[in-house]
Amino acid sequence: MSYDIVLSAKPEEDPDAGSVALNAERLAQWERIQAELRESLPGPVESGVSDTEAQLTCLDHGLQVSLFAEEAFVSFPYWEQEDSAALHAQVRAAVAVVSRITGWRAWDPQTNAPFNGIIHDGAGLRAIQELGLSAAERRSLRGRFWRWLVCGLAIFCISAILVLGSEFSWRSLGVVLGPLYVANALRLRRRLTSPPGR
Repeated sequence: MSYDIVLSAKPEEDPDAGSVALNAERLAQWERIQAELRESLPGPVESGVSDTEAQLTCLDHGLQVSLFAEEAFVSFPYWEQEDSAALHAQVRAAVAVVSRITGWRAWDPQTNAPFNGIIHDGAGLRAIQELGLSAAERRSLRGRFWRWLVCGLAIFCISAILVLGSEFSWRSLGVVLGPLYVANALRLRRRLTSPPGR
């Protein structure tokens, strides 16, 4: 679930975003947009270009800018907000960059009105927080997932090697414990990847 701002010549209409290839002018605009955003966004960013879309994502908080032939989107996930004021400022800055370079107007589909710089994400953010995990909880679970997985695989492998080289002993307990660690890691992974509310 994300908050999206649409930019286009007629943002209140709904063009088919992915059907037209990016032309040379749009690709040149993308290079300027990407350069400015890389300078202003904190943390690492990832970007890519296909025939019909150019996209940049800030890996720290999920802010995403997508450029198509006839429109652009500035989006962010509700559940990645730890400092919503800073994120909102970055969203406004990204919208301003895309709007200035393309000449397109910004539209807020959440309010069904032109984007005025105010992000109305309170209701959506509260719903996500009630249903799902916070960003800090997701990071904590990711860390626990990797610890459980690595420990489980290590215990299993070492125990299997020891059991194969000797008679049945306490070492065979590791052959049972290793898969239990891995199963717990997979349970944590399911919790991380399941949609909020499940």
